Amino acid sequence: MKIKVGYDRIDNACHNLLEKVAGKNLNWDAEAFAEVRDRVEDVLFKVYGIKLEFIDDSICAKAEEGQIPIVVVTEDEKNSEAGI
Repeated sequence: MKIKVGYDRIDNACHNLLEKVAGKNLNWDAEAFAEVRDRVEDVLFKVYGIKLEFIDDSICAKAEEGQIPIVVVTEDEKNSEAGI
């Protein structure tokens, strides 16, 4: 399965995760988030078979407003990944 997601959405989730684990507010650190993002991407693919495809954050904003779905996986993409 492929999930299309914006970098801002992932970075916000990484920041929230790190703050929860630390039990306190942390400064915004893009380098730390990139490192966590890479690990999350690896685990999602290796363990769960989910591939992240990063897209423009403006598309994600439209998704959050309900204009388009957040997860976009077309039948062609499914068939292509399945070798059909």
